[in-house]
Amino acid sequence: MTMDRESGGRTALVLGATGLVGGQVLRALLDDPHYGLVRILVRRDTGIHHPKLEQIITDFAEIDRVGTLVAAQDVFCCLGTTQRKAGSFPRFYAIDHDLVCTLARTAQKNGCTHFLLMSSIGADPAARSDYLRTKGEVEATLGEMGFARFSIVRPSLLQGIREETRVKEIVSAAFLNALAPLLQGRLQKYRPIAGAAVARALVAIAHNKGAGERLYESDELVLLAGRPNAR
Repeated sequence: MTMDRESGGRTALVLGATGLVGGQVLRALLDDPHYGLVRILVRRDTGIHHPKLEQIITDFAEIDRVGTLVAAQDVFCCLGTTQRKAGSFPRFYAIDHDLVCTLARTAQKNGCTHFLLMSSIGADPAARSDYLRTKGEVEATLGEMGFARFSIVRPSLLQGIREETRVKEIVSAAFLNALAPLLQGRLQKYRPIAGAAVARALVAIAHNKGAGERLYESDELVLLAGRPNAR
């Protein structure tokens, strides 16, 4: 299978395409003439039909078998869960760390030159929070893989419609929204951000030229989302 459609353009792979941000990234890429083929890795049929879309339905427990099916130059990783949804910290870690790292290695072996990771504000391998520590460890592990280009985005609390309700996020976002006028300067990155804005920023980053590792905080994502064709 060739990397790109005959119609031209790059190939993108979206991981987490059924999530709040991943779903928006998928829609943006399907509308983007820069991409001739958009692949998604999912557990079941999404019901989305588009001439540029290729769905790879697989059991994530056997992810090593996907091989060249995930070939793409630009990989958008929007995978993520919560400890509550996963059922335990080990299960959460298996998804947010182990699965992400396995997919990154597989993608790299199959032509990925730009890996875009959606992490989280406050991600740090030394964080006390299991969630933020895991995100920080993922960033560190992927940073050592030697991608030609590695972009990390760290959005603040995400706003948008999810399939499941996350009460803590709703309460926290409401609190931060109330404080938004006070979150100025260095504190602007803590303002809640719409999932759609993060998606637009990710696609804008993919269009940008560059090499090496680059980190984008939430306030930078807001600016990038406002100029999706920035280069």
